[in-house]
Amino acid sequence: MTASVLIGLLAGIASGLLFFLPLPSFIAGIGWGWRTAALAGATAAILLTSILALRAGLVHLIAFGIPVTFVCWLAFLNRPKPGVASATTAGTSIEWYPVGRIIAWLAFMAGGLAGIAVLAVATDYESYTTAIKSALNDNAIRQLEIVVGKTFSSEDRAAFVELVVRAYPGMLAILWLGLMLSSLWMAGRIVQASGRLKRAWPEISTMEFPAATPLIFVASLAATLVPGLLGVIAGGVASALAFAYLVMGLAVVHCVTRGNTFRAMILIAIYLAIVVLGQFAVVPLTILGVGEPLFRLRDRIGTATPSNGRPNK
Repeated sequence: MTASVLIGLLAGIASGLLFFLPLPSFIAGIGWGWRTAALAGATAAILLTSILALRAGLVHLIAFGIPVTFVCWLAFLNRPKPGVASATTAGTSIEWYPVGRIIAWLAFMAGGLAGIAVLAVATDYESYTTAIKSALNDNAIRQLEIVVGKTFSSEDRAAFVELVVRAYPGMLAILWLGLMLSSLWMAGRIVQASGRLKRAWPEISTMEFPAATPLIFVASLAATLVPGLLGVIAGGVASALAFAYLVMGLAVVHCVTRGNTFRAMILIAIYLAIVVLGQFAVVPLTILGVGEPLFRLRDRIGTATPSNGRPNK
């Protein structure tokens, strides 16, 4: 049995036992290739099917197995840089698939998976709302009343159900995307520390999204106003892309503060603000990310080389 097969099997068993943690599969895929990640995903799906049910195995395969394999395949796509006669992985003449595009792909997948989750609940708005109401039984409402220290009126309950109906795909998309991004980053660092990372570590602070991403974001935001299930599903896509633009906003901050004497203090303050202030810090950073292609703050203020390897213009 080759090392890659053994690693794939062990990573699949670990992912299956942990279920919602794709980190082992990412380590296998980044360290030993996308085929090893595919083996890990298949192993996890088979394990969950045997322990729980076929549905559990399919959910893991769709939510983690296939996406992790696809991302690991993307991560090692490369080509010779323009104007370079030959390319070697050890040198600087390789142009790797940009990290910004990988994050964009993950955001699109997050929105798509959130839409699949909604359709798995119901295929029409009325049935979907009824299913959410059933999930939010009286006991769950009472527990929430204890947390907030307030008794809900019938109008409050109706408003809360409507909020959950609209927020459900967005919450799923953000949770999935956050989990995938953090697992991908940790896996990359672990593999890099082991000396098995075959590509150059990307300059995350200079990443860029595909040109069509802002248009898709605006279209998904507009679609959330559409009544019915389409508006609900669009909310998942918009939430995923908003999270991706939050990451872009943080990347801009990391880039433009390079060389600043107080950089560490600024970054610590921003991350603390996200934790303490929540949306009051998240919204400005997301707007910063959305506006970066227009205002090009990193070109004006930053000193780093873009992730595509070309000088700033």
